[in-house]
Amino acid sequence: ASNPTSQAYGNIFSHLAKINKKPHTSQSLFLLGSSLGRLIYWKDATDDWASDQRYGRFNPLQYQSASELPELVDQEFQQLRSAATAIPWLRHGELIQSIIDHTTHHHQVSMSIPGGAKKKKKQTSKDSWCDSCHCCPCDDCSLCSCSPCD
Repeated sequence: ASNPTSQAYGNIFSHLAKINKKPHTSQSLFLLGSSLGRLIYWKDATDDWASDQRYGRFNPLQYQSASELPELVDQEFQQLRSAATAIPWLRHGELIQSIIDHTTHHHQVSMSIPGGAKKKKKQTSKDSWCDSCHCCPCDDCSLCSCSPCD
C-alpha cells in the first residue's frame, strides 16, 4: 500500500537531479525520496492504528504481519541512510545525516509495532519539539547527543 507514496516521493526527489543538472545523483535522490515516502506512510499508519481499529477504518498495517514490520522499517531506514550518504551534498550533509540518525533512533521502535506510537499530545504554549525543555523530540536526552534548552 505504501508503493504509490514511495514512488511519488522518489520521483519528486530524483527530479532535483534534473533541476540541478546533476544526473549522476538521480538514483540516490530517488532512493532517498522513496524511503522517506514509505517511512512517512508507515509512520502515519502506526500513529493511526488504534483510532482506525476503534472506528473500523482502513489501515494498511492490518494486512502486514506484525513480525515482519520491524525488519521492513529497519531496512527502509538503512536505505534512507545509505542513499543520503551517496549524495555529494554541497552544504548541510552532516546535518542531514544527523537528522536521519536522530529520526531513526526516535521512530524506529514506535513504527515497528502497530499502535506502538504514543498518543499525540496537545500543543503547549512552549515552542519545542516535545513537552520537556529539550530541543529534540526524545523524552530522554541521555539517549542521544542533544543538549537541554535554557
